[in-house]
Amino acid sequence: MKRNKYSIILTGIVISLMGCNDAKYDTVDSMVYIKESKTQAYIAQKVPIRSADLPVYFTPCAGQAVPEDVKVQVAINEAVLEAYNQRNGTDYVLLPQEGYDVENNTVTIKQGKLDAQGVKVTFKPMTEEMKKSGRNYALPVSIATEGSIKTLKGADMMIYIMDPLKTISVPVINRNNLLKMQMRQDYELKEWSVEFRISIDKLGKEIGKWNNQALFAAFAPAGKTGEIYTRFGDTTTEGNRLQAKNQDSQMNTNMLFNTDTWYHLAFVNDGTKLTIYVNGVKDSEKTMKGIVTNLGKNKFSFGNPDDRQYLVANVKVSELRFWTKAITPTQILNNMFNVNPESDGLEAYWRLDEGEGNEFRDYTGHGNLCTSESDTRWIKNIIADNKPDKDVENVE
Repeated sequence: MKRNKYSIILTGIVISLMGCNDAKYDTVDSMVYIKESKTQAYIAQKVPIRSADLPVYFTPCAGQAVPEDVKVQVAINEAVLEAYNQRNGTDYVLLPQEGYDVENNTVTIKQGKLDAQGVKVTFKPMTEEMKKSGRNYALPVSIATEGSIKTLKGADMMIYIMDPLKTISVPVINRNNLLKMQMRQDYELKEWSVEFRISIDKLGKEIGKWNNQALFAAFAPAGKTGEIYTRFGDTTTEGNRLQAKNQDSQMNTNMLFNTDTWYHLAFVNDGTKLTIYVNGVKDSEKTMKGIVTNLGKNKFSFGNPDDRQYLVANVKVSELRFWTKAITPTQILNNMFNVNPESDGLEAYWRLDEGEGNEFRDYTGHGNLCTSESDTRWIKNIIADNKPDKDVENVE
């Protein structure tokens, strides 16, 4: 098959269900597998979906020249996707048929050859309905052979994860305009997770400089103890180092942050340790006491109302989420810019993408209210990506 100039070889994030282990067989050379898997089992690869059709190729191949023609059948295999979701705690939905086209359902590895003709999968732009659904889509493909030469299990399948470009609007939060939440209930949690994306315009670089710039904060109801408190800077740390407080303890990131740059931040307490992720990558972790975190339904905010004077910066915020479970590294990495509102354990999900006003919808349907304190300034036409402001803002 002749590949035109628009074809690409994807080199995106590869995620393995089995820790990127090779498929465990002693006879790889005598088996057929997907060449792009590099014999790794159950890999997933992100596909950058944009405004035009995107052709992607994968190649059924054998470990050694085949002694006879080998027919290879190509299929969309939803069972593969179900297994991936179960193993990784994800909730990908099968890409609708109108979202893709498979050119060759049957290809042949010719006698004496290693590779079959490349299989072309064309991914189409996402519909507005798909974009607004909040679902994350994936396309699982698998291959099977006829005759005596079998496929290498685990390396005979691949999952393509849709990675659409989003253009968003975001609110600007500061000491005069914090976010306040009214949750549907109080919480007693052994596990929890918090995620959000931010770009902040002022951070101190010296120890104690512009410290205690609060971000997400939640505190215990009267008569109980507990807090989730995230902030930049402390009296004993640099103002551009992130800190999290929980269970009478606190921890700092290894990373020092830049101003005017978008980051995805995730804080996960799995009952024994607290872990901070930056842009989907684990930055730091700390062993915790393992006690219950109590949070009051009217004690949630972004920015701390009791210490608002410390927030000297303007903070752009997006994709604010509160979970009543510990989410997985795979969930964090794959859902930085969007998450299924129906995900298990997702208690509140404010996209903060209204573009106007000071009321923000909870997309879970749980009715957790979020409002800003005053007239909110909105920044529009931002590409949702973890890059400096200058690279993603003022997009036409």
